[in-house]
Amino acid sequence: MIHLIKALLDQSRRVSIASAFSTPAITNVLLTDLTRLTERGGVPRILLSTMGNLKRPKHLEQITRFVPGARVRIFHPEGVPLEETPPHFHAKAYLFERGPAQGSLIIGSSNFT
Repeated sequence: MIHLIKALLDQSRRVSIASAFSTPAITNVLLTDLTRLTERGGVPRILLSTMGNLKRPKHLEQITRFVPGARVRIFHPEGVPLEETPPHFHAKAYLFERGPAQGSLIIGSSNFT
């Protein structure tokens, strides 16, 4: 799967990832590919969640620190205190946009970990 993601990143001008979780390991594995994307003017957009009460905010800092231009957002429902477990947001989707009306979509059971 990682080889497919790397190949799609190499062909894309923008990538959108929705995942419940993220770890530094995946950032390390894809760092070169994500950096090349941003150097070409591409934009990686990553949506994560507070599912499991997001115990390690440093995991998020790694993406924005080492992938310039990455847009990272956190989903947490309005009205739910941060110390409470939110309703499940367990999405796992990867959208790779190559050009007008061209791209690839992966939906599956793999988090950004």
